[in-house]
Formats: sequence, structure tokens, C-alpha cells
Amino acid sequence: MGANSDDYSKLHSAMGHHGFLRTITGNDGIVYLLPTAEYIRFGPDQTAEKVRAKALAAVSTMFEKFAALVAETNGPIVWSGLGRA
Repeated sequence: MGANSDDYSKLHSAMGHHGFLRTITGNDGIVYLLPTAEYIRFGPDQTAEKVRAKALAAVSTMFEKFAALVAETNGPIVWSGLGRA
């Protein structure tokens, strides 16, 4: 895609406006930063289809061509190597 830091800054803002977060809080209470251009959205009634629609609404304000992958989970989220926010 060839995005630069200004593009990512605008993307983060657009995704935030649509309810997406760039951080996740561990069971230890520490807030971790997600990798660049990865986001998370929590809440009741958040199906993969609804979240994808919100993501597409945000990203389509910036780019004509892009890809999005959405996963829905009702279980734990685990990770390794994320830096602290």
C-alpha cells in the first residue's frame, strides 16, 4: 500500500472515531500497544459483520484500495511481545 506515517496517523484517527482501540489491557492491568494498523473493538452486540462495516467505513474515507480482516472471539485473547502503551 505504501502508507507513510501521516497516513497511519490519519488512519488511527479515523478508526478511533469509529470506536476502535489501538491498545489492549492485560489481566495484569498493564495496557499494551497493538501492532501498527491493528485495532480492537469491544462491546455487546459486536458481530464480525458489524465490526467489519465500521472498519470499512473508517478506512474508505482514506483509501480506495485496502484489505481488512475481522475476527470475532468470545474467549480469551492472548499475545506475546507487545510493548507497553
